[in-house]
Amino acid sequence: MRLDLDLALAALASAGVVLPLLAFGSVATLEVLGRTPSDRRLAQIAKLTFSLTTVAGLAAGLLFLARDRAPLHFVVGHWFAVGSTGEAHYGFDVGLLVDEISLTYLVLTAMLAGTVGAFSLRYLEGERGAGRFFQLLMLFAASLSLLTIAESLDLLFVGWEIVGITSALLIAFYRERGAPIRHALVAFAIYRVCDVGLLSATVLLHHFAGTASLPEAMAASLGTTAATVLGFLLLFASLGKSAQWPFSGWLPRAMEGPTPSSAIFYGALSVHAGAYLLLRTAPLWDDALVVRIAVVAIGVASALTGSMAGRAQVDAKSSLAYASVTQVGIVFVWIGLGWYRLALLHVVGHAFLRTLELLRAPSLIADFRRLEAELGASVPATGAHYETLIPSALRSRLYGLALGRGALDAMASRLVAVARASVTRLDHWDRRLLVILDGSRTAEPETLPELALEREAEAAETRADAMEALR
Repeated sequence: MRLDLDLALAALASAGVVLPLLAFGSVATLEVLGRTPSDRRLAQIAKLTFSLTTVAGLAAGLLFLARDRAPLHFVVGHWFAVGSTGEAHYGFDVGLLVDEISLTYLVLTAMLAGTVGAFSLRYLEGERGAGRFFQLLMLFAASLSLLTIAESLDLLFVGWEIVGITSALLIAFYRERGAPIRHALVAFAIYRVCDVGLLSATVLLHHFAGTASLPEAMAASLGTTAATVLGFLLLFASLGKSAQWPFSGWLPRAMEGPTPSSAIFYGALSVHAGAYLLLRTAPLWDDALVVRIAVVAIGVASALTGSMAGRAQVDAKSSLAYASVTQVGIVFVWIGLGWYRLALLHVVGHAFLRTLELLRAPSLIADFRRLEAELGASVPATGAHYETLIPSALRSRLYGLALGRGALDAMASRLVAVARASVTRLDHWDRRLLVILDGSRTAEPETLPELALEREAEAAETRADAMEALR
């Protein structure tokens, strides 16, 4: 009887990955065959897919309760192994880990993806590329569900990467404009930098524990040093996806995509992927006090800078983006303090609230105008009393800091400018050396792209200095 329950729970949990992936693959196959479905048909496929995954997720939750909330560790199969037949040096196992954390995220993903899919049917009606949006939405749901129920860091990394790719593609949804493309590249670059932490943690977990299976690694005794190293690497990986300090600057720019993608990615699901990573791997680094302190410190810094920067924004979506940074920062604080269930509850509440707010953002201005007309006066700003308690000199400095988005953009511009200028100079001297070795007395003149890169680097340095002067 227990085996039947385990198989049923594994099948229902896997539906969150299999159904969206099957829908995405079917649509992609039809496109290859030249029979692209209409946007309305794609929306109907997405709604049906997410309805089925929601039902499967809720049924999995009931089975989980029937099993007395015992976590399920289920190995689906072995993909490949490297090494001799008797003793493989490395093996990639496809396994599921179903517990209260993964089931919460699984049901949350299905419900909010279905909500956004239904909303997008009207919002994107007649929009060029609407079909592309629904395909990316299904791929995103499949990859996030895979990330959620992955039993090992190897498999989790696969879902983690696909989430990043779909995120960047949806930021650049309006590809006929330059700004979305640039902001998508910035977000993708930050993802790639922070993903080094997750990849390194996976490799080191194999080294320290002999496996990347999370249940097996948690049962092993890793030691304080290994726990500290793994904890910092996993924390670094989580900062990019969750837009935490000092990588918060990309999140408001990610709002260049359609409002539905902003809601599900940067208000509800993708922005909480970093929190999920910390919750899932917490037993690995729980004994490392310095890691817990770092998680709390980064959460506090993100909450403060996000709150200040959000109050200085002039558009609703940017303000909501910084509100997301603030709330996820508080979630990080709960995780660092060891209050994991409170963090999970906060994630669920924030995801639903932020989805509602972002989906209503286009009509927010009309609502405020109607409210002001009914009141006969402007809606009073919140927090004005607390602002008067701050000394005027400090208030001006804080406002300048908030207007500069916590000086994070200035720091990023300076770092990028220095890196780009260094690479440009190295390329220039490399060209000169090649010319000299070739026997020529004079070096090649700088090409126009090189000069443009140098001028752009100098301009970025100037902007960074100006932002520091404003502070």
